[in-house]
Amino acid sequence: MLPGRRDGVGRLFVKSTPPPAFNAPFMGGIALSGLGQVQIATAPANAYDAVTIGAAPDGATTPDSVANSITGDIDIRILAVPAVSWSAANQALLAKDAGATNYAFVVFTFLSGLLGLRFTQNGTTLVTLQSTVAVPISAVGVRITRVAATGLCNFYYTIDRFNWVLLGAPNVASTPGAIFDSTMPLRIGGNNSGNFFNGKIYEAEIRNGINGPVAVSFDASNYRGGTTLPGDTGEVWTLQGAAVISSTGNPFAFTNGFMVDSIGQLIVAPGGGVATFQEGLPRDATGKLVTLANGTPVALPDGSYNMLGGLCIANTGLYTTDATPA
Repeated sequence: MLPGRRDGVGRLFVKSTPPPAFNAPFMGGIALSGLGQVQIATAPANAYDAVTIGAAPDGATTPDSVANSITGDIDIRILAVPAVSWSAANQALLAKDAGATNYAFVVFTFLSGLLGLRFTQNGTTLVTLQSTVAVPISAVGVRITRVAATGLCNFYYTIDRFNWVLLGAPNVASTPGAIFDSTMPLRIGGNNSGNFFNGKIYEAEIRNGINGPVAVSFDASNYRGGTTLPGDTGEVWTLQGAAVISSTGNPFAFTNGFMVDSIGQLIVAPGGGVATFQEGLPRDATGKLVTLANGTPVALPDGSYNMLGGLCIANTGLYTTDATPA
């Protein structure tokens, strides 16, 4: 999962209106202008966040492929927020299953709140593995890994979309061996038995091996209208049922000194509000970022505007948002 919101070509942007006159390219995770100056880009008018699922058969599917038919070591990661709770029902988040003879796996959160992986090794015989503790309500994502040679499975959650925390006891055991190679489509937000996830799914990916390369991905921010959207690894997803993808308007929060929304996306407050940042950026006495008007620095209480490390500065050493420093 890449940190920060981005547009269709990987450029960083933050939520605001109106649409921008520019979008700044990435450099080390910081948005820079062509002159290497720090820029704050507003969100494109077609910025989307999550697929909203309310009932079966809502969701999105992509056809069976070699890439999404991983049978060995597997690493599944999903960023999502339930509408009610993780324990509202037996909720299927990601699945490659059908009937009694073509079943690969389903990722569940069960009525107990436990995170689970249900899979087969022959297409028919179901094996269900569960975390030993429930997914916390603060979680904005879940992750499951399984090693084929040992059958050991680990469950994780995240509250900041970057750091994965072990969910309960490690190394939940299952019979060693490969997961069945189903020919069914890969489905986001539900399975073929009518279980569905009631909430919003932002991103999902399956990695080939633990911490391995991404084999297949779903990213709602790639959506640009219609009934399909591209994945980040070449697949095409088709919306199903009444599923919609739209901007979520998540509440603001502070994480590690940066102002982010509830799934860790970098933002600025609407209407030119202030955000808290780490050291080295201009702040007022409360530690909030000082806003600038028309490229003119606003005085800090201590008169300090020392901007180092390649940040945008005027020849006086003052912070500026001018395209060309004075």
